[in-house]
Amino acid sequence: MKNPNGYGTVVKLHGNRRRPYATKITFVTLDTITNTYVRKSKYLGYYETHEEALTALAKHNIGNIPESIVDLTFKEVWDIWAKRNLEKGSSSRASAYTTAIKKWAPIYNRRMTDIKLIHLQDIIDEYEGQSKSALNNMKLVANFVFEWSIKNDLITKNYVEFLDLNPKDVTNHVPLSHEEFNRAVNLPLSEASALINIYLRCGCRPSELLTLPLEDVHLSERYFELKRAKTKAGIRIVPIAEKAVPSFEYLTRNASKFLANIDYQDYRQQFNSLVPGHVPHDT
Repeated sequence: MKNPNGYGTVVKLHGNRRRPYATKITFVTLDTITNTYVRKSKYLGYYETHEEALTALAKHNIGNIPESIVDLTFKEVWDIWAKRNLEKGSSSRASAYTTAIKKWAPIYNRRMTDIKLIHLQDIIDEYEGQSKSALNNMKLVANFVFEWSIKNDLITKNYVEFLDLNPKDVTNHVPLSHEEFNRAVNLPLSEASALINIYLRCGCRPSELLTLPLEDVHLSERYFELKRAKTKAGIRIVPIAEKAVPSFEYLTRNASKFLANIDYQDYRQQFNSLVPGHVPHDT
């Protein structure tokens, strides 16, 4: 019969030994040099018989669950996973994951060993009616957390698999009329209106625009570079339309690292407000 995760095991050592049976446990601990959590193992003792080793392991586990394992919270596990994986992907994907993980804030400080399906489903239900992609991203990031926790022996069950999503019906996108386009590109200058003007005139995705580093904007040469994308074809040079130049100038004066200082959720809300009856993907 398999021992529970984190319980430990009995192993028989090689060679002619007086005490050939050893008890061994694994645990998760913080590496202070790399500031990351790592999985390690150690031997607790050595015994003449298999039965003696099993008895010793059982005594060790009475009220002795390693705190380094049971105390990891949902947010701590996410931070570990994100540090190792987000930098490898595209900036647009990282932005989507960052937006999705924020929706799990109610269980940020809950220990992984204490999280049950009802906790996850209650949060998903709060976002009932959101788009299918938004709910799928929520499920995806939660799955990253649970899969990492299972692989590292924190938990044994992935409750994310049992979540019921209830996305809203797919909306047919309605293109802006000529009059609506003219109103949208002539709004009083602000961060949101500048982003809308650039978005409508330069033909890039919202996620590409919102994660565009300032160093990739070459205003004097009238172009910007998209260096990270979901596909190879997405990596390209985009000309800056003449009528978008004032918007770029406005944003670069107030930016630090990236052209935009808002995430997609904020951008979408402001787009809905400034361009009534439409969402960004209608363009």
